[in-house]
Amino acid sequence: MKSQVVWKCFCSTVSKVIEKDNHYEATLYDFTVGMRWIYRFLIPLSIDVPKVDISHLTLSGFPVIPALVLKYKYGTPIIATEHGVFIRERLIAINSSEYSFFLKNLLIKFSECITKLVYYKSDMILSVNKFNMSWEKKYGANPNKIDVIYNGIDSDLFVPGAKPAHLQNVPTVVAAARIFELKDILTMIKSCAVAKRSIPNVRYLVYGDNAAVPQYTKECNDLIKELKLEDNFILAGYHDKPHQLFCEGDISILTSISEGFPYTVLESMSCGVPVVATDVGGVTEALDSTCGFICKPKDFESLGQSVVNLLQDDVLRKNGRKCTQESD
Repeated sequence: MKSQVVWKCFCSTVSKVIEKDNHYEATLYDFTVGMRWIYRFLIPLSIDVPKVDISHLTLSGFPVIPALVLKYKYGTPIIATEHGVFIRERLIAINSSEYSFFLKNLLIKFSECITKLVYYKSDMILSVNKFNMSWEKKYGANPNKIDVIYNGIDSDLFVPGAKPAHLQNVPTVVAAARIFELKDILTMIKSCAVAKRSIPNVRYLVYGDNAAVPQYTKECNDLIKELKLEDNFILAGYHDKPHQLFCEGDISILTSISEGFPYTVLESMSCGVPVVATDVGGVTEALDSTCGFICKPKDFESLGQSVVNLLQDDVLRKNGRKCTQESD
């Protein structure tokens, strides 16, 4: 990867692609960064992978490289498990980045090629929902290889419980979510501002790692201050007893822009807590209108109003609690 032959081949190939497309330019910086990325992506090729009976990929992306080494060397079968859709989340991340058009295009095409390779070479593709299947087929997966195994939870652990005394008279929304872009906490904060217009003492308690992406956490804290929600929206950090956190709320919320088959929805329902969630991934395969509200991603007005509807309507909320327990 450091030889002149490889560099010249890369430059020549890329130049032909740019000339053919004829609608963008690339700088020397673009070329060198692109080459470094390819070098890093392909580093696993240099690893001497030990022989095993089966390779299990937990996403349809770059982990396929050592699995392919084993498949070509020993005929080792590959199973790929799809939780979130790797290529969908890659496209979201790449398109929202500040890279040049050239680098975005390179990353997208490279990622798509890897995904197609995973689907083509896998002996079995297991999804946690039916939603993923449309993406798998779009990128060339043989439908005969695909099966669905839904996530499961311990329904003996996630059970209805009493709301803590200090929250008894506080309309409370809980969330279990790591603080990063895919969970779209910024939209959740905006939905709190919407709910506050009708319920001034509403409180959102968001449990999850708030140190994973410091810059995003800062954006969230800045927005909380800007909207004057310091008393309403709490980034509560890690909770060491996840089976208890849902019982702190009257309802729970999920505002993700991408999901697989989210445990938080299942756990909330198992605890008898109605859910307000975005229509992403397999959410609608677990949740319907008898157990909560489903809204479009990023639609903070609809999310906030759904929170208000559930918090202000005791009968609706109690029916939701009943239905969630029955669905479990």
